[in-house]
Amino acid sequence: MWGFIVALISGALMSIQGVFNTEVTKQTSLWVSTGWVQLSAFAVCVLAWLFTGRESVAALWQVDNKYTLLGGVIGAFITITVIQSMGALGPAKAAMLIVISQLAVAY
Repeated sequence: MWGFIVALISGALMSIQGVFNTEVTKQTSLWVSTGWVQLSAFAVCVLAWLFTGRESVAALWQVDNKYTLLGGVIGAFITITVIQSMGALGPAKAAMLIVISQLAVAY
């Protein structure tokens, strides 16, 4: 049940974030907005790390498949493409197509 609730919250937050990021992009630029998203996410992660356990960051270099460390790069492209799709299609259509794409790729 917990996973179901977290998944629903995740979907809602992704849609809200897309709307917020699109609005910031309209007032700044795509790269400024995307950079701010990544920088503020990094700051939240550092704070959470400081307060919750401080696992070794060096463990990242022991990851077997180094290509899996590209998740952050993919995250930047996710931010860019969500901003662009929401700006072009509006939040409802963009979110619908994003979810369809997620389901297709996951399948």
